[in-house]
Amino acid sequence: MYKDPKKRDFRKVVCYDLKGQTKILSMTWVNDPTIIGRFVTNQFAFVEGHMYFNNKVFKVRYDTMIKENSDRLEQTDFFNKYENILDMKLGERVMAKMPKLSIAGHKTMYLVSNYLFKLPYKVILLPYLHERKLYLNEMKPENKYFFTSFTFN
Repeated sequence: MYKDPKKRDFRKVVCYDLKGQTKILSMTWVNDPTIIGRFVTNQFAFVEGHMYFNNKVFKVRYDTMIKENSDRLEQTDFFNKYENILDMKLGERVMAKMPKLSIAGHKTMYLVSNYLFKLPYKVILLPYLHERKLYLNEMKPENKYFFTSFTFN
C-alpha cells in the first residue's frame, strides 16, 4: 500500500504475481477508510481471498484483478463489502482483533461483549462464510450427537 501526496486520503493497492514477484497483476486507488485502516493496522484475518474483521467481511475480487485494463477499475470492483454479518443485539459489539481463525476446523470465532448491559461475553463460532458448510468431528459411540471444537495458536 502506497500513499500518493497528490491524492489526499487515497492509497494505492498493488497486487503482485507471487510466481514472478515483479509482475504486477493489478493496481487501484482506494479511499475507503475501512479498507485503508485494515491494511495499515494489519488487524484482519485473511482466508482464501476474504478479509474478516470485526463484524465485516471484504471479498477480494481476484477475477477482476487479472482482467485486461483492470487499472481502470474502481475500488468497488476489487472489493465486495459485507457488513453486519453477525446478528447483534442492543449494546453488543465484536471485540478487537476478532475473529480468531481455526484453519484446521474451517471456522471463525468471535468474542462479543455487551457494553450497555454489562452481560457476560458471548462466543460465536461460525464456518467460513465463503465455504457454506460445517465441519463436524466424528460421532463417538457413547454420544448421540455431533460436536465441534475450536483450536488456534
